[in-house]
Amino acid sequence: MKKKLNDIYSLIKSRRLSEAFGKTRALINSDQVMKYTAKIDELESVYHDLLSYYIRGIEDVKREDILLYVGHNLAEVADLIVYKTEKRNSSAEFYNRLRFCSGIDELGIIKLIEEALVVSDRRAYDRYVQDLFYAIWVTRSLSEEQVQAIFDTRLDDYLLCVVASALMMSLEEWWDLKKIELILGLLTRRGISPHLRARLWTAVAFTVRRYPLQIELHGKTLSPILQTVIDEHPHAAFELRFVIKRLYAALETEDVNRKVQKEVIDGLRHISPDVSHKLDLFGDQSAENGANPDWFKAIEGTGLDDTLRELSEMQDRGADVMYSSFKGMKRNLFFSEMPNWFIPFDMHHSHIAHVVSDDGFRDVARMMSTQLCDTDMYGLLATLALMPEHLRMQTLTQMSGANISEMKEQLELREISDDTDLYKREVKRYLEDLYRFYKDFKIHREFDDRFDEPYPLDVAFLHDLLNDISFEREIVDILLGQKRYREAAGMLTVLCEKAPDDALLNEKRGWALQLAGDYAKALEAYAHADLIGGETYWVTRQRAECNHRLGNYEVALADYERCFSLKPENKSLLLRAASCLMALKKWEEALSFYYKYEFTASESLQTKRPIAWCLLMSGAYERAFEVYKNIIETFVNDLRAPDFLNAGHAALMVGKREESVDFYLKSKNRYMEADSEHGEREFYRSIAEDFHTLLLLGASYEQLRLLTEWIRFSSR
Repeated sequence: MKKKLNDIYSLIKSRRLSEAFGKTRALINSDQVMKYTAKIDELESVYHDLLSYYIRGIEDVKREDILLYVGHNLAEVADLIVYKTEKRNSSAEFYNRLRFCSGIDELGIIKLIEEALVVSDRRAYDRYVQDLFYAIWVTRSLSEEQVQAIFDTRLDDYLLCVVASALMMSLEEWWDLKKIELILGLLTRRGISPHLRARLWTAVAFTVRRYPLQIELHGKTLSPILQTVIDEHPHAAFELRFVIKRLYAALETEDVNRKVQKEVIDGLRHISPDVSHKLDLFGDQSAENGANPDWFKAIEGTGLDDTLRELSEMQDRGADVMYSSFKGMKRNLFFSEMPNWFIPFDMHHSHIAHVVSDDGFRDVARMMSTQLCDTDMYGLLATLALMPEHLRMQTLTQMSGANISEMKEQLELREISDDTDLYKREVKRYLEDLYRFYKDFKIHREFDDRFDEPYPLDVAFLHDLLNDISFEREIVDILLGQKRYREAAGMLTVLCEKAPDDALLNEKRGWALQLAGDYAKALEAYAHADLIGGETYWVTRQRAECNHRLGNYEVALADYERCFSLKPENKSLLLRAASCLMALKKWEEALSFYYKYEFTASESLQTKRPIAWCLLMSGAYERAFEVYKNIIETFVNDLRAPDFLNAGHAALMVGKREESVDFYLKSKNRYMEADSEHGEREFYRSIAEDFHTLLLLGASYEQLRLLTEWIRFSSR
C-alpha cells in the first residue's frame, strides 16, 4: 500500500487531483477506514467548486491557496488510511510498542518528559528515557502541546539527543510533517551542542531521502524553516555534507568486516603464535619498543601485508574498522531494548555505573569513548560487568593500549575544543551507532537498511546545501577509493555536464567508466579530456587500454608506441604493444617487441609463453619446441594445463609424436586436477579448438584424428 501512497503523492504533486481522489478512495477497504470517505467528499467538493469557477471565467485570487489546501489535506487523508490499514504490517517491535502505548493519553509524552526532568533516582530516570523514546517512536502525529514540551529549554543535551533519534526512527515508520518541522526547528536554535547537531542533521538526511515526494509537496512549509537554519548556522552546508560523506564512507564497512574476518584472522592462523603476538598488528610499534623487523617478515608474501595496508587505506577514507571487533558484544541483554541503541554514552547510566566506579577505570573509559561509538562503549562495559571485578581494569587497559600513568596525558591529547572537530567526531560516532543498529539489532531485518545504497545528491529540498562541485568531487573520490566505479561514473557524468571544460573531471569519468567495463564511453570521455587539456601520457595510455579491450588493436598499438616514445623507461608498454601485434597475427613483429623486453628484464613466464607461441605460429617449430621445453623444465611450480598443451603442439610440428602425446596427457591430467568433474571435457574442447590452427600450420586432419584417438585409448 505504501507504493500506492507514493503514487497518490506523485499525482498530487503534479496537480492531477481528480486521479488522486480516485486512487485515495480505492485505498478504503475496511469499515475501520470508511469514516475518511466524508473527508474525501468534502475535499472533492472544494476542488469541484474551484474548477467550476475557472470554467465560468470567475477570477479566484485564492486559487493557489485552495489547491495547496486540497492537496495537503488529501495527502494527509491518504496517509491516515494507509497508516490505519498497514500498521499491523510495521515491524513487530513497532506494533507491540504501539499496542503498549495505546493506553497512554495524549499527555503521555509530556508526562514522561516532566518525570525525567525531576526524578532523582538514576534507574527510574533511565526507565523514563526509554519509555519516552518508545512513546515518540510510535506516535503517528505529534500534537502542538507535545511539540512545545519537547521545545522546553529545560531539556538537557542527553534528553534532546534521545528525542532526535526517536523522531528520526518514528519518521522511518510513518510520515509526519510535525516531526520533520520539529527536527528543523531544533536546528534553528543557537548554541546547540555538536552531539545534538550530529543527530538532527542525520535525521534530516534520512527523512528527506525516505520521503522525497512528501517533502516536495510540503516545500512551502518546510523551506522557510530550512532557510532559517541556514541563516542561523553559517556552517549548515558543511555539517549536512559531512553527514553524507560519512554515509558514503559507511558503504565500505561490510568490506572491512569481510577483510578482518576472512583475510586478517585467517591469515594470522598461518603465522606462528610466537610471531603473531609480537606483530601487534593493530597497535603502534615505535622505534623505542625495539621491535625486531624480522618479525614483520612473517607476513610478507602471505597476502596479509597487502590486506593490512588496504585496511589502513580504508580507515584513512573514513571506513569503520572497529565494527567487527565489537559485533559480538551486541548480544548482551542490554541491547534487546531498542532505545539503548540510541542513547548517548553516559558513565552514570544505571546499567554500567557500578562498572566504572573507580576513578582510574573512569579515566580509561573516558579516553576510549572519544574513539569508540556509544553502542561499542555500552557493549564493552556491559560485557566487562560480567567479569570478576579484579579482571576488569586489566582487560580495559589492555584494550586501550595505555596504563594508568599515561592516562591523564592521553586524555589531554585527545581533548578536542574546536566545535567543528567535535561535530565531525560526533557524526562519525553516531553513524557507527546507526550502522550497528541496522545490522545487529535482534530484529534488524524488520527495518529498511539505510546503509545499503549511496545517498542521492539530487534532492531538490537540499539543493542549496548540497549543490557544490567541490563536495561532489569529494564524494566521487570516496566512491573511486571504494571501487564503486559505476556509481562514480554516474556522478561524474552529471559533474561533467556542470563543468564541461574541466579536463580532470573528464579524465576521472573515463577512468571510472573504464574500470566499470564501459570502454566505448570511456574513450569518449578521454577524447573530451584531450580536447580540453591537450594530450597527456596518462590519457593516451588509458585510451590504448580501452581500444585493446574493444579489439581495436591497430589503434591501441599506435597509442602504446606513442606512450613508449614519451616514457621509454616503461618497458611494460612493450608487452602491451606485442599483445596487440599477436592479436593482429603479426608474429615476427610481436617477437621483436618481446625480445626487446626480455633484453632489459629478467627471464620470466610473462615473456616466454608468448615468445614460444609466436615462434610456433611463424613457422619456427624447432625454436618453439626448445622454448616450450625450457618453460616446462624451468618454471615447474608455475605451469598450467595450456603450457603442456602448447608444448604438445610444438612437438607434433617437429615430428616428435611420442613426446607430443606425453605432453598432451600431462595437459589432460592438469585439467582434471583443476576440475575433476569437467576437466577432461575441457581438455578435449581446448585441443579441438586448436585443430584449425594446427591444420593451417601444416598438420594433417588424419594425423590429428589418430593422435586424439591414441590419447583417448591411453586414458582408458
